[in-house]
Amino acid sequence: MSRSMQIIRLAAADVRHEWRMSLCMMLAAAAIATPLLLFFGLKYGVIETLRQRLLDDPASMEILPLTDKRLDEAWFEQKRQDSRVAFVVPHTRRLSAQAEFFVQGEKSKVMLDIAPTLENDTLLQRYGAPVPKPGECVLTSPAAAKLRTQQGGTLVCQVSRDRGKIRASRNLTVAAVLPGRAATLPAAYLRLEELEQIEQFKDGRAVPELGWPGSDPLAYPAVPKTLVALSSPLDAVREAMLTQNTGFASMKKISLQDEPLPPGLDNERTLYLLSAVGSQADARDLAAVADRVRGKDAYVLPLNGNLSIALPAGVPQRLALLPAAAVGRMLPGLIPPGEERNWTDFSSKPALRTVLAHPSVASQFDDAPVDAEAFFAASSPSGQVIERSVKLRLRIAAGSNVPEGTILAAPSLIGQLGLLAERPLLDGTTTEGVPALLLGRRGYSGFRMYAAGLEQVAPMKAALEEEGITVSTRADRIEEVLALNKYLNILFWIIAAASLAGGMGCLVSNVYANVERKRRELAVLRLLGVHGAALTLFPLTSAVILTLGGIAGSLALFHALAATINSVFSQHLADGEVFCRLTLAHQSAALGIALALAVLTGLAASRRMMRIQPAESLRDE
Repeated sequence: MSRSMQIIRLAAADVRHEWRMSLCMMLAAAAIATPLLLFFGLKYGVIETLRQRLLDDPASMEILPLTDKRLDEAWFEQKRQDSRVAFVVPHTRRLSAQAEFFVQGEKSKVMLDIAPTLENDTLLQRYGAPVPKPGECVLTSPAAAKLRTQQGGTLVCQVSRDRGKIRASRNLTVAAVLPGRAATLPAAYLRLEELEQIEQFKDGRAVPELGWPGSDPLAYPAVPKTLVALSSPLDAVREAMLTQNTGFASMKKISLQDEPLPPGLDNERTLYLLSAVGSQADARDLAAVADRVRGKDAYVLPLNGNLSIALPAGVPQRLALLPAAAVGRMLPGLIPPGEERNWTDFSSKPALRTVLAHPSVASQFDDAPVDAEAFFAASSPSGQVIERSVKLRLRIAAGSNVPEGTILAAPSLIGQLGLLAERPLLDGTTTEGVPALLLGRRGYSGFRMYAAGLEQVAPMKAALEEEGITVSTRADRIEEVLALNKYLNILFWIIAAASLAGGMGCLVSNVYANVERKRRELAVLRLLGVHGAALTLFPLTSAVILTLGGIAGSLALFHALAATINSVFSQHLADGEVFCRLTLAHQSAALGIALALAVLTGLAASRRMMRIQPAESLRDE
């Protein structure tokens, strides 16, 4: 057996031999550690219970907007990428988010608020409810009670406009009913796209997918510039009339080299470029300009140099988009007989979907419809870059006089695509099934948002208010719990520091006194050749054994007291909640701290033991 092991066994035997004194020391250590463990257990149990209650209630992390503000899809995409946001979904106008619900065959109707939802909805996930599919809804408990329905039931959702004169309805299956604690108001959760359909109908527009009547939200033409080509210059008075009540604010003479202009223009023609400021020009503005130059052998061409077309892979991308208006005179024979109106019209009617490209480009598509994408890119007066696009199907036809890198299109198509400067567009169909560019949403007036955690609620509230969005949260309640945790931490460490200092002093004095009492025995050990690190193990082992006994007793006493406390307060706790507890990690940390103190104590006593001279200790013998 090694000398170190002999010393460890000797120290353990010494502790066992003086068991009365050792027991007193262990009880003293337990008396110091138990209140500290109990205080920390109460602090951790109470704070975790409050924290878990906040976490279990999705309303604690909900961020509710109090004011309406137009928010575009880019804003929502930015928030989805924010690590502080767990879930966000756009919300339509509040007045549009209401509908009457009733059980089929019953007369009793209930007006419910409708909330949008999508995948990963924090509220629905918390209560185990599925995200509704198209044709489904999730009801709150008050709503289900009023409708006298349950999961799996079928409801009729009825919406109306024009003071109830026009109504439309659809059937919905109840996918789930949220428990009472989830919401106190009667409401239904529908997918965002279905709530948008309700808003669309209430705005007077048709919903072809559901067969709901209304007008088609056709894109109307809008352009920032217009070219006026005349056979002779205008006098000063008529030039001034081009910008009077025509929607255009500026006018300048240009040459063919100044702007990207359609091919076929006569070099001898006089060209005027009219520009709108602020809002773009529409069909009425172009009609007013045409009226000013009536009888002057002129034609008016809407221009939009910010538009381009991307065709499928394999052909030159981002082709410049120019108008083919009045091409009957500019490029004779370009337009088939009888189609002049389609190529020159500038209105909100479904635009001509045929475009003319250079033969080298058109030959790759054999005059067949292709999926193209129109892009708009420009800088706003404030310096913000506006970029939008829309996918649409086009037929590519060959034009012998079309320059490379250019596509000629009907003015209506260019004008309607120019509306991308102001709002998104969709490629859809009219109620008659005719392909047409439709108005997309300008944005949303609100949102449903949940923070990723309790600590993120206050920062998200501050960030949104910096953007001018006033919101309501439970940040004050969360802050109270976090502040309580902070102050209890401070109080705990003050008490812990005092207790640790007292415990270490008690342990050091006991081990130190033990060394003094055994000076003669320790001197004998030194005479026998035990010195250095091996001799240090004697007080170190004693301190560790006494500390382990004390901490084991304090942990046993803590568990007994914690069980009693939790039993007394059980009527105020929900299932799984405790008032006083320590995790295994906490108990391991307490054991580690106690052992560290024991080691420090043993090392301090060993320094005194090293100074004992064998001759002095044996002088009395």
